[in-house]
Amino acid sequence: MFPASNSGAVVCAFRLLLSTPVACLVATASPWPISLSLANGGCWSQRLCLTVSNTTDQAISGEALCLALPGLAGTPVASLRACRADGVELLHELLDPRGNARRSGELRADDQWILPVECPPHSTASLWIYAGNTNAWPVPDFLPAKFTGHAEPAVGGRFQVSVGEVESLHLEPAGPIKPKHGPTWRHWAEVRVRSFATTPRRALVRVNLRWALTLLPGLAVPVPVKAATADGMDLETFQLGRGADLLFGAGLAPRSEARFQIGFGSGAEWEDGAVLRDYSRLLAGTLNLARNGSFEQGDSGADPAGWLAPAPDGTGGRGAGFSDDARFGSRSLELTVPTNGNHEWLGWRSREIPVKPGATYLLSGWLRSIDLQGSATIHAHFH
Repeated sequence: MFPASNSGAVVCAFRLLLSTPVACLVATASPWPISLSLANGGCWSQRLCLTVSNTTDQAISGEALCLALPGLAGTPVASLRACRADGVELLHELLDPRGNARRSGELRADDQWILPVECPPHSTASLWIYAGNTNAWPVPDFLPAKFTGHAEPAVGGRFQVSVGEVESLHLEPAGPIKPKHGPTWRHWAEVRVRSFATTPRRALVRVNLRWALTLLPGLAVPVPVKAATADGMDLETFQLGRGADLLFGAGLAPRSEARFQIGFGSGAEWEDGAVLRDYSRLLAGTLNLARNGSFEQGDSGADPAGWLAPAPDGTGGRGAGFSDDARFGSRSLELTVPTNGNHEWLGWRSREIPVKPGATYLLSGWLRSIDLQGSATIHAHFH
């Protein structure tokens, strides 16, 4: 859907792509996070939930809670993270029984965690504590002393706190890579993908290649790229932009880590039309969740299959139709708004597209305008 601007404009050449770049759903009350801060390539294998009950008429707004978590004893202190139920990480403090800060080593059963708490009156709030990532770097910032000096104890204080059981996440380890050979594979990189789902998934994996290209300075960008499984089976790949972002479809086993190999060709092999061809294939493929994202399906003069045109306004100043000025295929959607018109919404709408919580989606399209002084935007509305 597009917001109509206050200038004469024609918006066309629109193609919609909505795909799932990563499958990371967990069949629990709260999804396991894809990544927390300073993961250093690791994964958090343990967590527990703290439930804070506020039985008073006053809201708890950032007040500090102090408690020990013996269930996580032995985990590296550097890996500890605290999150709200919505996944937002919180500053915390960790002290030994004498009040000295703990910044390294392993968590002891009598160490004192200090966490900020927010909870409405007569309600409950959940905090999640994550641990067990042996690769994690320590966090640089901690809860300021003005909070830690007035922390409420979990037992005998104003808060009612329930500590849940420790949950563990085990991912089936990835097998070894059998490197491919050939001109495209003289330079290659390894990609690891983790699936937290409890069932097999088909996902669109998105890889940022900038770090690998930095370590391979002999490659000229843009560069053609290919992807393959660990055992060498070629995968269908799609490059975005000038080659630094790569998409490929992959089957992911439940609760597992998979390895993929990325091969880099030479800059001389790059074709200027490669990005458009890749995008066209992605539009038409099964990984695109948007029905008829190319708008080619449907009778001439009628709405494209799966799409609804905006209602006519009766003034003749605003309109919706088709244009043969198309980046892909033979037509695109077109919107026309009058010069100096009011700021109002005008747009084509897709049919409902089912999405799932805890997943990441790629929303992408191609826009072109004539005399546009305002803005045209692709929007996703959730309901």
